[in-house]
Amino acid sequence: QPARKRLRRPSQPHCGLAAGDVLALDLPAGPVLLRVVRVRVHRKGETPVIEELDYSGAELPPPQTLERLGPKLKDWIGLMATDARFAALMDAKNVGWEQAGFRKVATIPEKAGDAEAPFPSSGITWHYLASRYRQR
Repeated sequence: QPARKRLRRPSQPHCGLAAGDVLALDLPAGPVLLRVVRVRVHRKGETPVIEELDYSGAELPPPQTLERLGPKLKDWIGLMATDARFAALMDAKNVGWEQAGFRKVATIPEKAGDAEAPFPSSGITWHYLASRYRQR
């Protein structure tokens, strides 16, 4: 029998996001904006809780406008969670937000209650989320 070996702990993937980060997915009709509500750290890595911002325009709004935008509650993505927030997950190939086509456009201050926001019961992978927005 071979000698006992010490195993490495599996690496924990980091999402590279923090509460208050705003992501944009560029679409022909204009960008879709997502705000990171909080990032849940657990033994397998980090999972951001995100919400879509209520914005429709052809161009990216200035930072002071981003701070005033609220969540978009009445939309198809709102079916995933009762409060329109959902967890964004990496898929089996570790496709994260950057590989799915999202880009970080700003960091705005956290809103009251974000740190205590419950972890949503539903989640979606970044790749699938981007594909659903592109199919609209």
